Amino acid sequence: GPVVRASFKLDAIDLDRYMPPKAEETAAVTKQPEKQKAGGGKPDFAALRKLNLDADFSVGSLTSSGLHMQNVILKLKSRKGVLTLDPISAALYEGKLHGSVKLDVRKDTPRFSVRKTLSGIQIEPLLKDLTGKAQLQGTGDIKVDVHSMGLDDVTIKQNLNGRFSLEFRDGAYIGFNLAQAIRQATGQAVSDEPQKTDFAELKGSGVIRQGVVTNNDFYMASPVLRVTGKGKVNLVKEKVNYLLTTKVVKSLQGQGGANDLKGVAIPVRISGNLNDPSFMVDLEAALKANAEHKIEEKKQELLDKAGESIEKKLGSGALKGLFGR
Repeated sequence: GPVVRASFKLDAIDLDRYMPPKAEETAAVTKQPEKQKAGGGKPDFAALRKLNLDADFSVGSLTSSGLHMQNVILKLKSRKGVLTLDPISAALYEGKLHGSVKLDVRKDTPRFSVRKTLSGIQIEPLLKDLTGKAQLQGTGDIKVDVHSMGLDDVTIKQNLNGRFSLEFRDGAYIGFNLAQAIRQATGQAVSDEPQKTDFAELKGSGVIRQGVVTNNDFYMASPVLRVTGKGKVNLVKEKVNYLLTTKVVKSLQGQGGANDLKGVAIPVRISGNLNDPSFMVDLEAALKANAEHKIEEKKQELLDKAGESIEKKLGSGALKGLFGR
């Protein structure tokens, strides 16, 4: 097969200019037979299987899929139907990207793996450029190590496996105000606040099995709330089933009250469509937990008072005498 050795150095390139407009792309997908849309088509990879390639790329400014990157370094290698991009490095959104990609086309159904580390990135502008909207703000790190097979979205999601971790600082989740929802569920006055949940820290990790993301160690901290969570996100069906456990660690006075819930675990269920989930505060469980919390506090208070009363009546010396000391 062909043997290629190449080195490219570019000042700037916008790959999106060479892609078909979204309207044309959507129309082309719609016209495809159902079998091909589901991954039944068999593209010919014979040329790639014969390719012997080593190429280095250096790009000062790169735009791809709406994302803007600088100082891009790529090393592409192809041997006997296995293509690798390793290393991949770039500066983007005030942070850094390091990673590698492997594509195996030795069989009719291609397989691929992706390892990426994003460090110190601003997540809001990245998401806006990539998807057109952003529900997360903050500075943070993301690690992804996944593999799958296929060419179409459905097949790729169904066969997606791997693991991930993320950690963000000084940000917010846009579209839902957790503190406001708690106050509203407990009958507190609700003021006209922005629909977002601010946090000082947000982190979590998980595994992906056949397109289902499982996370059991979600943690979020803000000046007034501590939140832990666990649940699943089905990327194939685009459904979410997640449970947050929220504790008020500081008075919410000035934001509607709810002081009596300090230290009480409040369940918040997230479910439904992944792109538009519903949030429900479990009021019954919260009130039950609150009552149990108050009972325990009262029991401890009575025990403390009883101990003080006995000590006063008997005197500390009498108590010592009971034990021969």
